[in-house]
Amino acid sequence: VRPRQPSPPPPLVICERTPRPSTPPPLILRERPPTPPPVMQCETSKKKKKIHIKQIR
Repeated sequence: VRPRQPSPPPPLVICERTPRPSTPPPLILRERPPTPPPVMQCETSKKKKKIHIKQIR
């Protein structure tokens, strides 16, 4: 019973340490990089498609 108790604590600590640092970065990445790139890619894709259609027509 003694070796079973020390085994579960390590995973809990790793699980708690991973989500803590992973939570702040995602928020910053989602508020700055992910927001502008998606909009720019969407606009570029629409503009490119419109240009291609105009050129083909």
